[in-house]
Amino acid sequence: MKYSACLEVLYKELPLTERIAAAKKDKFSAVEFWGLKNHDTAAILEQCRKNSIEIALFNSVNFSQVIDDRDSKSCINEFADSVEIAKMLACRNLVVHTNIIEKDGRAKQPGREIPDDKKRANVIDFLRHASQLAEKENITILLEPLNTYVDHPGYFLSNTADAVKIIEKTKCKNIKILYDFYHMQIMQGNLTANLEKIYDYIGHIHFADVPKRDEPGNGEINFGNILKELIKKNYSHYIGFELIPSKDTETAVGKIKKIFSF
Repeated sequence: MKYSACLEVLYKELPLTERIAAAKKDKFSAVEFWGLKNHDTAAILEQCRKNSIEIALFNSVNFSQVIDDRDSKSCINEFADSVEIAKMLACRNLVVHTNIIEKDGRAKQPGREIPDDKKRANVIDFLRHASQLAEKENITILLEPLNTYVDHPGYFLSNTADAVKIIEKTKCKNIKILYDFYHMQIMQGNLTANLEKIYDYIGHIHFADVPKRDEPGNGEINFGNILKELIKKNYSHYIGFELIPSKDTETAVGKIKKIFSF
């Protein structure tokens, strides 16, 4: 099993580049980011090489609306820029969200009425074009459903079943689901049953507990059982920890390592 630390929320006691060495010291195999356009990518690359740690993923389209065809050109341009950054960093996964996520977590709305079927068609069209750019560099696109009840009201893609339908419509083999157990426990529940249903579509997993989005073991999700299921299936992609430490990173990582034994 391979584990990744989200440096946007973990090791925040340290400057960003120093978080990479801290994650390596704690035996994470990779790190991940929400976005890299506003970070010093050269410094990040230097630290990743120095510490022999991978970048598992980062968000590819942060400033354009994938659900809105008026943003189609800017979405592709932004994605193309992210592909170039991913090449430089040897990152093989790029996350796609259907909406711009505001600083308060809300999903930005298009500013005009767009029927759901049109939003879905716009997402499919974008993914088909983005897939061609990603395929040339052996990059996987990770489409992420998010919860709309707590963190991201107004977000278009809120469940894994719709994500599967969208991916099937694209007919692109390099598009997978980022299955975030925190978000999908809130939206769907039945985590292991849904894991079974969509397993072949999963390209990355995120763990945080419910209800506080903190470290595993503090809430209602039985991560031990989920881990057993993943081991049975010989899961080979990354498990990323995108969580808000209940106290501090040291305490959170201690609890993570107690459950996942790495």
